[in-house]
Amino acid sequence: MNSEDKPPAAPAVRSVAAGRGLDWITAGWALFLRAPGPWIALVLLVVVISMICNLVPLLGGLLSPFVSAVLSAGALLAARNLQTGGTLQVADLFAIFSHPALKPVLIVAGIYVGLIMVAALVFAAITFGAGGMAMLAGAMSGDASATAGGLLGIAFAGLVFLALMAPITAMYWFAIPAVMFQSAEPWSAMKQSLAACLANLMPMLVYGVIALVAFAIAMIPFMLGLLVAVPVLFASWLISYQDVFG
Repeated sequence: MNSEDKPPAAPAVRSVAAGRGLDWITAGWALFLRAPGPWIALVLLVVVISMICNLVPLLGGLLSPFVSAVLSAGALLAARNLQTGGTLQVADLFAIFSHPALKPVLIVAGIYVGLIMVAALVFAAITFGAGGMAMLAGAMSGDASATAGGLLGIAFAGLVFLALMAPITAMYWFAIPAVMFQSAEPWSAMKQSLAACLANLMPMLVYGVIALVAFAIAMIPFMLGLLVAVPVLFASWLISYQDVFG
């Protein structure tokens, strides 16, 4: 294979200070303030499309991760357009459908779903093997200690699932912006996303805590605050990628 034929590698990763986690949020807030009305309209459209997708029998749950990835990519394009001096429009959400990164975004979503399914299978295997059988035996024999052991087995399965989901989520976090803005190959982008999160555990932790607090506050009352919190986090997602990947 010639060098011209090789897919582009994901960009290099750099470590940043823990305080950058807060800076990503504040910069996202500033980007939101440039066009609050269009941002809110964009989020409402995302919510409506997601709800419609989830209402589709059987296929809704399967399609949801792919729809979410495409909508997230569209929101990133909208944020990038606003950041570079353009005007944010709701139609920007659908610019991804004519973008060359659409296929890589869908591939990233597919890999992400596949990894979650593997984690779920591991959880099911441990639950049945270490927990379910012990609980069943305890219920049949009236042995409380066996039942307690089964519950511990199920708790252990839950911890294993969470331990698997942490790196899977880290692989997904920066992969979509990497394939969109750097034309990185999907699997390479996911590996680099994991490396980026591991190299920036403290700023990611700060960012995650602030985001969780913001979401909790935004839920009161009637979740109306999400109309502000979600676009701020979309914008901060773009900014965090630019910061970590230079």
